[in-house]
Amino acid sequence: MELRHLRYFVAIGEEQHYGRAAHRLRVAQPALSRQIQDLEEEIGFKLFDRLSRGVKISAAGKLFLEDARRILQQVDEATRRAKRVASGQSGTLRVGFVESISWHGVVPDSFRQFRERQPDVELQLKPLSSLEQIEGVRSGQLDAGFLFSIANTDNDLSQFKVDSINLMLAVPKGHPLAKSKKLRLRDLSNASFIWFPRRESPIYYDRLMHECFRSGLKSPRIVQEGVNEATILSLVSCGLGVAFVSSATRWRCPAGVVLMPVADLNLRLPFALVWRKVRPCSQDLWMMCGCCRKWWNLRNGDVSRPSRQQTDAEQNMSASITRKLAGKAALWLPLRVSWPFHPAISLVLAWELSRQCTCAGAAEH
Repeated sequence: MELRHLRYFVAIGEEQHYGRAAHRLRVAQPALSRQIQDLEEEIGFKLFDRLSRGVKISAAGKLFLEDARRILQQVDEATRRAKRVASGQSGTLRVGFVESISWHGVVPDSFRQFRERQPDVELQLKPLSSLEQIEGVRSGQLDAGFLFSIANTDNDLSQFKVDSINLMLAVPKGHPLAKSKKLRLRDLSNASFIWFPRRESPIYYDRLMHECFRSGLKSPRIVQEGVNEATILSLVSCGLGVAFVSSATRWRCPAGVVLMPVADLNLRLPFALVWRKVRPCSQDLWMMCGCCRKWWNLRNGDVSRPSRQQTDAEQNMSASITRKLAGKAALWLPLRVSWPFHPAISLVLAWELSRQCTCAGAAEH
């Protein structure tokens, strides 16, 4: 099976007609028909049912069509990334993020700083749920993702925990609860709730239900579900109910919604930068980790020394730089180079030393 077989099959599957597919592909119709027959013989089942006028894709063909499209898309993306590197441009970094935490803080600041430091890198940003990001990182469709991390990630994933945010109650303006000076969970027994489906985050769903039950809200009355926070806020603003949302909502809260703290709701949402454990770690991913860590250090007032919370990416990259410097140190230092720095070395220092080694090596030759 070759890629052209998949391209031919996708064209016929989308056109449902050999003649139109042949015109679209600019190949002769008999040749196209032979290629599909060869493909069907190789895979062992029929992809199309032949009709008097045109063709109809079979049930197995519909499933095969989805996978064929994805394979061709991945091949095209891989080719495009390789061409950028071959032409002297930097590569591509694909990063997912949860939309609700992208309005302020580490996510937009890290993207902005990365763009300033790596202007030639193609930064592909994809707003996705936390579950979709984990699946994307595992499958290699994403290089990293900013997501809510309720539970520890699997052994095949690394993470740097950036921050945690608390929950607040989103209430329509004019709602009786909006007049309360101090809300407790037991005060919400009669409220109509807009909730999220459990499939979106089973662990978070169960923990929230447990916190509600423990504090007197035995069974929240759920009248509507929303798949993401933007949808939930929209429904709250329409007066359909109240909802628990992240405190980050204050940066984009609709005009018709009031955010209220709940005194006994003690569930915080940690979020992290997550990526797949790959060795060696790409320089672009390492740079994004550095931007994220710089934000964390500035926020916590620690700009003079690295945090104890190390990431695998930084340790791997710093070790790689150490080996490179040890091999090239004689080019630019008359004395033996030692490496007394902390494993999570300063981003700027590592970049500058690596640049000097490269320049010195080029000058020598």
